[in-house]
Amino acid sequence: MSKAKRTIAVIDTETDPFMFDRVPKPFVIEFYTDKETQIFWGDDCIDQFCEWLERRPDPFLIYAHNGGKFDYHFFHKYLDNPAIIIKNRIVEAKLFHHTIRDSYAIIPVPLGTFDKLKFDYNKMEREVRDKHKEEILTYLHRDCTELYKLVCHFIDRFGPRLTIGGTAIREIQKLHPFRMQGSNHDQTFRPFYFGGRVQCFGQGIYNDGRKLVDRNSMYPSVMRDRFHPINGRFDYLEYLPDSFDIPFFAKITAKNNGALPSRKENGGLTFEKKHGIFMACSHEIEIALKYDLIEIEKVYYCFLATDYVKFDTFVDKFGEEKVIAKETGDKAAETFAKLIMNSGYGRAGLNPENFRDYIIFRDFGEDQNLIDQGYSMCVDYDDFELWEKKPEIKEEDFCDVAIAASITSAARANLLENLQFAIDPIYCDTDSIICKDFHGDLHPSRIGAWAIEKESKNVVIAGKKMYALYNDIEDGPLKISSKGGTVTLKEMIRMSNGETIIYHNPAPTFSLKRETRFQTRSFKSTLDRD
Repeated sequence: MSKAKRTIAVIDTETDPFMFDRVPKPFVIEFYTDKETQIFWGDDCIDQFCEWLERRPDPFLIYAHNGGKFDYHFFHKYLDNPAIIIKNRIVEAKLFHHTIRDSYAIIPVPLGTFDKLKFDYNKMEREVRDKHKEEILTYLHRDCTELYKLVCHFIDRFGPRLTIGGTAIREIQKLHPFRMQGSNHDQTFRPFYFGGRVQCFGQGIYNDGRKLVDRNSMYPSVMRDRFHPINGRFDYLEYLPDSFDIPFFAKITAKNNGALPSRKENGGLTFEKKHGIFMACSHEIEIALKYDLIEIEKVYYCFLATDYVKFDTFVDKFGEEKVIAKETGDKAAETFAKLIMNSGYGRAGLNPENFRDYIIFRDFGEDQNLIDQGYSMCVDYDDFELWEKKPEIKEEDFCDVAIAASITSAARANLLENLQFAIDPIYCDTDSIICKDFHGDLHPSRIGAWAIEKESKNVVIAGKKMYALYNDIEDGPLKISSKGGTVTLKEMIRMSNGETIIYHNPAPTFSLKRETRFQTRSFKSTLDRD
């Protein structure tokens, strides 16, 4: 057994079943390693566990899956510094002399992706849970043992890394060394960094038969097949190069026919700007010119990369690992390979300006020192206060946003080109298209090819990230997407006809920055705002 496994532990809690406007309370927690299991049952299970854990002399590195958004919020009065909070998720904190981490930061998929027992959560209601205690404990233990295997697998493969993005960048640099860049580089190239293309070309219900096609491993494939700038070295030009072999970034004025992205005032992305100034990468400019989708009127400047690389060795390595894992039925290894291939570009584009330092503070009334250090209080709990400040940003905090800008541009360019091969497209999202027919490069599994994911008689489009494919209403959807909540097929159809659907999320939203709350969302068609 590896050294890592001797220090790793996992915990999981079970709570009252989710019910809108009822904050769930934990009633059982399990602590698990490969050498021991401890169960703590009752309304005071967290206190029982913490009193026991405090007495354990050897420090553990303890993981809970999605703990930073759920389980660890039951530990408020025991949490201590240093605390690392990323996007309102408790990624790491101290618990006595032990360290707790959120395994979702390294394995950002539900445990059900791997192996999870089906369970009737009504059996966890207070009135009946004692009667079903043995069944509940079996379910809880299964989650713990599976999580333990996954965490140990990850650590044995990559080390005790904190996040999947940081792990991916580390793996890329092993095979394709490049220098990190600083703030000046970031300010220059961040305006060229956009996200994925999500667009509705149609609306309502289509009863003429449709296909949903998506590209196999979109981001890994463009990382492998296209050149991307590294090391921050560019030639400054006042014109565009004759060739697109070398990546470049350009500020241009152009007429645009749905090819180039621009930012809306609210920060969103649009491709509907018909004319004006665009900050564009060579990948999209190339495809836009190829299909006469832009007319360039003026070039203000162009940054032509002098150091550039294809990340082919990285993608081929983890692509092969993914294939072998799938053939051998190793779901964990398959998932890790996929996550590593898809996480690096996002970490390259991370903006340190959004970083925050946090302090868990319990010396109430003695906060002047924190104020002098630039901290301000986020929230006041009974057990502690949470204070935050914008940290002093170091040059080494930056990665290289130009890499991220180039990779995401290459992905949008590929989607743009394949929209030309789609017959009557009505929707696209990053790496997928819903259309009548598709004449692009089709293959069920090859990286970079397109595959038919679903074929259906009917499609309903209610807005971005809001659609469904189905054959018969009563049979339910073949595929449904409803970002931000759960919407049924019948509700999606009603939305497409202009009706507003109210969704009450039964799962609470825990936050260190505000009180626990329940979200109510009004779903309605967004097509009129595209």
